[in-house]
Amino acid sequence: SDHPASTMSDSEEESRPGRGKLVQRQKRELKELHEQQKAEARKLTSFAKAKRENEKIKVRAEKREFEDKYRLLEEELMKKHQAELAELDKALGLETNGEPSAPAE
Repeated sequence: SDHPASTMSDSEEESRPGRGKLVQRQKRELKELHEQQKAEARKLTSFAKAKRENEKIKVRAEKREFEDKYRLLEEELMKKHQAELAELDKALGLETNGEPSAPAE
């Protein structure tokens, strides 16, 4: 391609076909997860209301459960993304830095 690469990462991604697209999709997936988390967080009982109804403990537990759930979802998504990138690198015959990736189930 003869168009000048705007940034270093652009030209880097061009040399790995499909990688840029994959990374973009992964960023979008992560963003969607965060949006979903925000939307759901709004549905949780507010602390002000909980105080009035003396349900602080219940609400706090609810909130912790909610945060744990999303932390796990995010961790799983990140792992999936790393695996996808490793697969792509392997398909392109590139060495993945770090551990050799485990064969996919």
